[in-house]
Amino acid sequence: MLEHLHLCIYHQIERGDVEIDAPNLKSFCFQGILRSICFENTSLIEEIGITLDEESAVEAFQELEGNLIEFFSRVSSIKRLRLNGGFLQLLSKGEVPQKLSNGLSHLTFLQLSHLDFPCKAELSCALCLIRSSPNLRSLHIIRPIIMDIHDVLAAPRYLKEQKKIGLTFSQLEYVKIDGFSGIEPELRFVKLILSAAIRLEEIGDHV
Repeated sequence: MLEHLHLCIYHQIERGDVEIDAPNLKSFCFQGILRSICFENTSLIEEIGITLDEESAVEAFQELEGNLIEFFSRVSSIKRLRLNGGFLQLLSKGEVPQKLSNGLSHLTFLQLSHLDFPCKAELSCALCLIRSSPNLRSLHIIRPIIMDIHDVLAAPRYLKEQKKIGLTFSQLEYVKIDGFSGIEPELRFVKLILSAAIRLEEIGDHV
């Protein structure tokens, strides 16, 4: 009975649709490039880690297919989630709601690596996941060393709108941001978290 799966796909010829059908699967880790990923019959899964290789996939991004709502409706039992900015961009190619209707009530740990703060698409996915996780206790964000060029006003404007909407992260206790640089989107994001995390005990940064 398969309980743990670590899958790596880096060759362009292998890039395609990944479908996971494993009723006893508890943890899944993926690294590499793909077009889409789907979980079927994985009600026991508790931990997911997905790192999309952005450099290798850059020419294929136009072909990538992502649906944030459908993806998380199939893995609502997860407790620990690790995603990178490349995969968030894939998910953002579909609709990104303020909050997932089904929610991620079991999720307690969320790590977002290479999150590009000036990228509105990545930020909207990140905030959607945080909002959809009422029992989230630990949030770890790793900023990329070099960020892509984006509309410099889009992300700050989006974060300002989120403050007006009003957020409450009732269980969030620990936030860590690696590579914090102090650019405007980062500062607005931190302010948003601080104002909404009513039980926050510690916030750390590593430059």
